[in-house]
Amino acid sequence: MSPVYEDLPSVTEELYDKVHAVNARGPFRLSALFGARMAERDGGCIINVTTAGTLRPDATDLPYAMAKAGLNALTLALAGAWAPKVRANLVMPGAFDTDISKAWGAEMQAQAAALNPMKRIGVPEDMAGLCVFLASDAASYINGAQVLVDGGLFRTL
Repeated sequence: MSPVYEDLPSVTEELYDKVHAVNARGPFRLSALFGARMAERDGGCIINVTTAGTLRPDATDLPYAMAKAGLNALTLALAGAWAPKVRANLVMPGAFDTDISKAWGAEMQAQAAALNPMKRIGVPEDMAGLCVFLASDAASYINGAQVLVDGGLFRTL
């Protein structure tokens, strides 16, 4: 959830709280509950989806970037909370073909694609394989990873 706002002073406490609740508080509660349950049983893997935008936040989506940055910190802490039974990893997509990007309009989508070395924005299938891998036994030694799925846009970090 990343609502559009006119400028930073126009971000109300209500908007900020809602963005934080959806993007940080909710994943915290779910991760704490699921992680504890997985640790009591056969283990498992938590995969949180954040955004590459946390690495270079912008004033146009600052409450969202702040909440997702909190999710980054949460995931790194969870990587040690129940290890070795429970692993936690972070997937950081760049621009993707979602409801949010559809609201940008065709011109802004084309600009985003042009900036990307892959000359397109991501599609859900670009995330699926990575998430299946991270959840599988093939990734049994991957814990605390932060994986960019951005077509190389943030490669200069």
